[in-house]
Amino acid sequence: MANGDVGEASPEAFHQSDPRRVALEIGLALSAYSQSSEIITFAIGGLCNVLRVQSVAVLLFDPSGDELYFPYIAEPDPIVANRLAGIRFSTDRGIAGWVFRHREAVSINDVANDERFLGAVDQLTGRTTRALLCAPLLWQDRTIGVIEAVNPTDRSGFTDDDLLLLQLLADQLAAAIGRVGDCPAVPTPPAETGLANVFRREGDYWTISFESKTFRVKHCKGLSHIAHLLRHPNREFHSGELVTLGLETSAQTIGQLFADADPILDTRARREYGLRLEELQEELEEARRCNDLGRIDVLQNELDVLTDELRRVTGLAGGRRAASPAERARVSVTRAIGLAVKNIAAYDQRLATHLARAIRTGTFCSYLSTTCSHDWHL
Repeated sequence: MANGDVGEASPEAFHQSDPRRVALEIGLALSAYSQSSEIITFAIGGLCNVLRVQSVAVLLFDPSGDELYFPYIAEPDPIVANRLAGIRFSTDRGIAGWVFRHREAVSINDVANDERFLGAVDQLTGRTTRALLCAPLLWQDRTIGVIEAVNPTDRSGFTDDDLLLLQLLADQLAAAIGRVGDCPAVPTPPAETGLANVFRREGDYWTISFESKTFRVKHCKGLSHIAHLLRHPNREFHSGELVTLGLETSAQTIGQLFADADPILDTRARREYGLRLEELQEELEEARRCNDLGRIDVLQNELDVLTDELRRVTGLAGGRRAASPAERARVSVTRAIGLAVKNIAAYDQRLATHLARAIRTGTFCSYLSTTCSHDWHL
């Protein structure tokens, strides 16, 4: 914040009344600040208090990637705030993207049933968005971003007065940013190598950061394989070793995990495959109802891989036999890593491309860090 006594210029000083009066009061208070970062921080804090909402955020426009990102967030949950800060998405996606492109404010009290809603954001943050206000930040002939308010805390939905207040404050905020003449710049990653990239499991999900972009993806075996290779760059591992990760076994007992001359799928395995197919179908239907694009891609990829695998191994009259242990391990690891990379691509195509180039699969697998000098925190 700027130095000096700002008197009543604190977020707690404003109370819900006439939207025009409240917007004017906040707008006047913004004149106490001389930097856009201070202006935005104060404005979203004031709006959060006035509207009595779970969180308020300003999303700014990055023209280099035609993306929106979250540099300013008023959110009481630090975990949610941290995860939001790492999210970027194209301006042709989500409600915020629609508002940015159409330069029109919206009030939505049933977000889950709005076809524009980008459910992947909730999936990544763990927050459930029920209602949303969003307005564009217009300065001269430019749209520099949007401001959004999420989930009223003391009522079921937003009112017309709430939307009017957000629109008026968006105009005041954009004008204040223009006044100080330092429209927020897009953050530039450090020029040096060794960025803080993260590939870490947290329960049923993995938190992954790559070149300043952060997302969460549901656990699958391939992610564990990738993490092990990232932990030991430029070192080769037999695929059988990767198969046994997390199991109480040794390299000498790898062959015992594969019963030679047994049918590829026994009755129990067929039943388990069938149950998993049913689960995937149900999860896919739910993701489609929620318009969760990222989750739809992940589930569809897993469904396709599982279906192809069933076709491959079923054979006629159960007559096909298992391959050698080494070959089964090679195929299992290669497919698991391939599926994991596809899942990652739904959130970050750059990372998926890097992993596809840097990871070598086969009988022996490795991550070649010489192809890219990133350090990983696992």
